[in-house]
Amino acid sequence: MNDAELLTREQVDQLIALINHEFSTMTKLVECVSKIGVPSLEKFKNKGKQRELAEKQLSRYVRVVKKRDIIPDWPKPGTCFIAEVYDPPLPREDKRGKDGKYINLLKPLILSTKEFSGKIYELANEWGLFSEYIKELYPNSYFEGNIWKSKSWMSPGERRYRAIMDYQGRDRIKYALKSLADEQKICYRERLMYMPELTVSIEDEDNDLEFPHQRLKTRNELREDMCRVAQLIEAIKFEDNYTLSPDDFTSLNLASSRNNSTGRAENRRGKLDHYKMEYYQNRQTLSAIEATPDEVKTYQQYKAYVRFLACLSYLTTDGGNLPKINQLLNNEYKFFQNHKLADIYYKLDQELRPELLGWRFVWKDITFKVLDEFYTPLTEDAANLLKKKLAYRFVEYMAAQINNPLQVFYGDPDFIDDYQTNQTFLLKEDDGQGKAQMEWWEREHTYPLKQSKAAHAIQQKLEELYPPIEE
Repeated sequence: MNDAELLTREQVDQLIALINHEFSTMTKLVECVSKIGVPSLEKFKNKGKQRELAEKQLSRYVRVVKKRDIIPDWPKPGTCFIAEVYDPPLPREDKRGKDGKYINLLKPLILSTKEFSGKIYELANEWGLFSEYIKELYPNSYFEGNIWKSKSWMSPGERRYRAIMDYQGRDRIKYALKSLADEQKICYRERLMYMPELTVSIEDEDNDLEFPHQRLKTRNELREDMCRVAQLIEAIKFEDNYTLSPDDFTSLNLASSRNNSTGRAENRRGKLDHYKMEYYQNRQTLSAIEATPDEVKTYQQYKAYVRFLACLSYLTTDGGNLPKINQLLNNEYKFFQNHKLADIYYKLDQELRPELLGWRFVWKDITFKVLDEFYTPLTEDAANLLKKKLAYRFVEYMAAQINNPLQVFYGDPDFIDDYQTNQTFLLKEDDGQGKAQMEWWEREHTYPLKQSKAAHAIQQKLEELYPPIEE
């Protein structure tokens, strides 16, 4: 709910003072309530859809009762009064998330899944979404990864295409899951998971160990890690454009003696010894840990810091110019559109994450369980039809993205053969004035997605595999 929709304490008290006060018409009641400060009631005097929307807005703040609903033979049919004041106002009701061309296909697939825990692309693979395309790319092998994951050797245009498709798929699935959770049909959570850096390599001169050459760190080694992290964070404080707060790092497992990796391990069924036993019984494999809210917050700050370092590295090593650098720092999605920045980020993250966070790996996943009364397994034919319709919707979406002149990717001379022309300009609106502007850096490095031959090749193959399906 927006702050603009909330009323002050004084305004709420004025509404409460009107309870049971009779108004000869609904219009007069609305005028009085509007003067107090209830927003978006100006169009109540209009007819049709606008009046209906104003009535819905009024019903969020007060419950209005007509006198004839209580006394059927009341002589004045328009008489009404306020029976109740809602503080805070009721949430806005709409149909978003309840109906749509994606969500209508996704909900049956989710309700037929029963329960799931893992990454979103793993859920899509379990459904068989884009299975035909996967077979085209990997005809003689079993593929379990994310088919839309970008690789460093791909052309920038192909990377951009895959990034859009990956984001669209994850966003639509999460939207459908949240909608079903709001309808109380599933129990759903998003999680940030990480694998702690709790092991060290060991030497085996005889080379006769059955398991990998790793062992768990001792308490003394963990304390040394914590001291090193504290020193590193203190050094970061003196950097220019400092963005990390040492106080926030006290929640991390290697930055706080009160909540370190040893402590987290001891909390697993009570003792570190049990964690050690589980580690060695599980072929020396660490168990993943779900990040706490404090750890999630700190990880977000850490990522912003690495984005800053990546931009700084780009400016100093490549001699390039980054337009709207603050926007790149604050917006992950826009930052990773630039494949050069993304490459620098991943290299820095691989180096800094184990040092600063004590996390060997980190990833996001989802977990949900369909409530028994809503679990409705689909037949194989019905599931196949839904996934093909869904795949077509994504392909249709990508066709529009390719033809969108503002959907650009960041070019690279090493992949010049992928660009259909070198004379490319990115036009943008200037501060809402409608004047087209462009910057030299953008003119040199950005290209509309429609100019990537690789993007068109993927789109053509998908359109062959997933044609429109008649209803």
